[in-house]
Amino acid sequence: MCNPVAYAAFTIGSQVIQYQNDKAAAKDTNNRSSIAAEGMRKEAIYSDNALIRKQSIKTDQLSLDKYNVKLKADQKKGEVNLGLFEKGLAGNVFGSLLGDISRQQGTAFNTIDINYENFVRGMADERLATNRKYGNQINNLPRAYEPSFLGYAIKAGAQIAGSYAFAPS
Repeated sequence: MCNPVAYAAFTIGSQVIQYQNDKAAAKDTNNRSSIAAEGMRKEAIYSDNALIRKQSIKTDQLSLDKYNVKLKADQKKGEVNLGLFEKGLAGNVFGSLLGDISRQQGTAFNTIDINYENFVRGMADERLATNRKYGNQINNLPRAYEPSFLGYAIKAGAQIAGSYAFAPS
């Protein structure tokens, strides 16, 4: 067996090097995870903005649908007014026809509103699912804790003590 003093110096040196290598590996793992997480955060923001734009487009589309329904209803009311005026009719028939047109307009508005509410709920669920997906991916990235030198010092001390215990006197 070699000199116990040289062995002690070698053991301490090797544990210091091992500690530094483990610390550098942990730092590298954390840096890679941090870079990946930043990319995922940007992608999550992009996805969320895309869903917000999709909702905005749908809102505009449904507003246009409501506007078109109102235009058609006003046009029908005008045609009924003109037709009945030309024929000289009035009273219950006139009120009944205008009421029927208003009822159809209200039914169309309700359908559009219900579709919009369902769409908004679906978009909220989709946004939540997308955000959870990215959050879970970020949370599942590998993380490494920097080692404590105490463990390496104890290991070196145990090896040195063992070498002195079994060293010939």
